[in-house]
Amino acid sequence: MEMLAAGHGAEAKYATAPGALTPPRYLAGAEFTRRRTPVSLGAMPAEGDLRWVGEVRREGVSTLLAWGVRSAAELDVAHVVLSELLTNALLHGTGRSIDVRLALFTGSVRFAVRSGHLHGVRIHEPDPLALDENGRGLPLVDAFTTGLQVADDWLSCSLAISSAKENA
Repeated sequence: MEMLAAGHGAEAKYATAPGALTPPRYLAGAEFTRRRTPVSLGAMPAEGDLRWVGEVRREGVSTLLAWGVRSAAELDVAHVVLSELLTNALLHGTGRSIDVRLALFTGSVRFAVRSGHLHGVRIHEPDPLALDENGRGLPLVDAFTTGLQVADDWLSCSLAISSAKENA
């Protein structure tokens, strides 16, 4: 089908109408929940809770593999993203549990983590000259992902992926 468009006396011919953007389609989801050891705000998390970060990282990467994600670079970034989101939830959250959700869409995976109210979590630009190593994780996540936000006690972001099964 040939379409004609004219403007300011000029005529342009199109073979077909310009295509609309197709919104991402939800393909699959996974959830992990763990009761956490109560600690006072600002105190170091319990050892068992810290070990759970590694377990969830591995489970998250296994889930992505099961969904067909095969890019080593994308899996490495997912590993870092899960680590940082979980660590922030452990250090700044006040909830009795930690909830992790992964959602696979066409072209991306969404990560979301919560542990009650997240005190003091903010996305900021770190001082490149500062020697302090604290506060660099979320800017790193922000550099690798899109839509990093804290909303309704969830810390979430999306990672673009190039390889996943449509029927995950």
